Amino acid sequence: MKKICILSFIFLVTLSFSWVGHSYFTYLIVFSTPSFDPNELVQITDYSYTENRKYTTSYSTSTVFDFLEFEEFLKCETTSAVFFDESHNLSKAHQNQLPAWQILATYVYYPDLGIDTGIADDFIGQLAVSTAKAIGFNVNRSLRHSVLKYGTIEIFGAHESFIHFVKMSQLAKAKNDRYWQLRFLAYALHYIEDLFAPYHIKLGEWYETALIPFDRNMISYLNTYHTICDNYLLFLLTDSAHSEEVRKIIQSAKPIFISKDPQRIADEVLMYTYVNFSALHSEIKTTFAEALKTGFSYDLFKEYESAGKLDRLYERILPIIETMSGVVKGIIQTFN
Repeated sequence: MKKICILSFIFLVTLSFSWVGHSYFTYLIVFSTPSFDPNELVQITDYSYTENRKYTTSYSTSTVFDFLEFEEFLKCETTSAVFFDESHNLSKAHQNQLPAWQILATYVYYPDLGIDTGIADDFIGQLAVSTAKAIGFNVNRSLRHSVLKYGTIEIFGAHESFIHFVKMSQLAKAKNDRYWQLRFLAYALHYIEDLFAPYHIKLGEWYETALIPFDRNMISYLNTYHTICDNYLLFLLTDSAHSEEVRKIIQSAKPIFISKDPQRIADEVLMYTYVNFSALHSEIKTTFAEALKTGFSYDLFKEYESAGKLDRLYERILPIIETMSGVVKGIIQTFN
């Protein structure tokens, strides 16, 4: 059983967990969060903090993105060039200042750019990483961007990542360092958004996960389910016939206040995603059963949507998007 678990975890640490929709989703959130001024000009400050947390690359060595280059990167990551409204394009710092919305909506994507690659914070994760490296697997950032939960068992560290950066944001706030307060908060939002992603909580049902060491097809299936789910969220934001409706739902969602304790927020979101996993997973398997045989591509979303094949999946995922929107707005208001 121990060997099965380790092999399953090796599969996890070699998957690529990324959702470019972080930036556009957060942009929509920031401009629709009550009592938050997205156009507030914030003075850029140097990093002056000590963290007891390791990173693959230091995010503190570069104070600010080349934002214009980053916008081009975002456009290349999707079939749609629509990320920010024409009136709110990314810009370089002017007089060493940036608008609050730009800090949150761009740095929310930053944790996916390599700072967590190959790092695990818990014993099981470290064992999986060392074993994967020993047998020649590339190790990605997934251990800090997911929390595998099966029953009462929880491993890996997305919730701890969220808690860490909320605390760092509040530390910056206590120092009257508005720039790093928002930048740390952007990092925190990344991880809480990851916790709303079903396949960041479970690879599949427990019996599917147990088959990974014995069934090569199962590895491919679970990877495809994850890819479909992450890309469907992006599709709904940018390329779907429902995109305008989805954006309005995000913008009109009322803030949900869970707690001032980041631990409780992370626990509540984790349980919410865990409870909703099986129904969503089942719908994805049913809807894309044929695609598992012929191969999945992003273009299938439009084809399936036009044929009405995504109707049930859309109905299933819409409440999750609305809840995520409310919770993220509540977090921004709570820790602003």
